[in-house]
Amino acid sequence: MNRAAIVAVAVTVLALGAGVAFAATQATASGGTNVCVNNTNGVVRVADVCRDGEHALTIGGGGATQVTQNGTFSLTWGQTGGDKLLPLTGVTISGRCDTIPPEFGEGGLPRLLIEAANGTTMDVFGDFGNAGTGKTSVLLPPAGGSNPGGVSVGTRTAILTSNGATATITVGGTADVNARTCIFLWQAVEAPN
Repeated sequence: MNRAAIVAVAVTVLALGAGVAFAATQATASGGTNVCVNNTNGVVRVADVCRDGEHALTIGGGGATQVTQNGTFSLTWGQTGGDKLLPLTGVTISGRCDTIPPEFGEGGLPRLLIEAANGTTMDVFGDFGNAGTGKTSVLLPPAGGSNPGGVSVGTRTAILTSNGATATITVGGTADVNARTCIFLWQAVEAPN
């Protein structure tokens, strides 16, 4: 290889290396690296501003790491779904739209189901009777509901620890008699212990 080709290759390699180093400094905040996590598939991309369907997360940078997520979903009466995996605690939250039998007025009751990661447990507390330590799942009381006589809107809150992190989960709920659906709005704030 002649000298001109060797110099050209060296310059190209140095320029690419400088570009990678510049990009790395741009993607790193002083408190850590800002990333966006896709809510559907968990794919992570480095960015300061997240797109619809993503939530922000800072990797590294010390003890102030916190993940906040939220969302809304609707379920038809009798359905369970809307699963969302919380990244730090590893728990999954889902909605459950319980039904009120017709002889009692027929309606829907939005309830939040919290499940520990497979093979693990959680300590979970809140204003509900099935709270405690070493739980694999907890079903919160209804957060609102409906029947032909009226509609109520409410909230429920739980705090839990699992997988070396703590989460505070708040869910709001109501039901639509005409559409025969339960409507959920939830938020989870997680931080390492």
